[in-house]
Amino acid sequence: MLVILLRFKKLDQPELVKSALKNAAIKKGKLGEVGSNFVRWEWTYAFAKPKAEEVAKLVEAYPLHKAGIESLYAVPETRYEVPGLIFSADPPFTDWH
Repeated sequence: MLVILLRFKKLDQPELVKSALKNAAIKKGKLGEVGSNFVRWEWTYAFAKPKAEEVAKLVEAYPLHKAGIESLYAVPETRYEVPGLIFSADPPFTDWH
């Protein structure tokens, strides 16, 4: 289950939000709870197990996708000197200790 919590400024009449959401044509999920400063929406979902034919198509198409992805890295401008941010817990200066 996925729960979406939307927070906003406190309302004097939260029941107006509740009735508006109940009357809305929202097809996914259901209204969980409405408070004076929040709305909770609940959405149940499931992933279906892929059929053998679908998996076979993915395996067959993989070499084409792999070549396309690797071609993105073949451009020299896409490479960085440092591949990502490096976090160090030690401060660069210690004069404030």
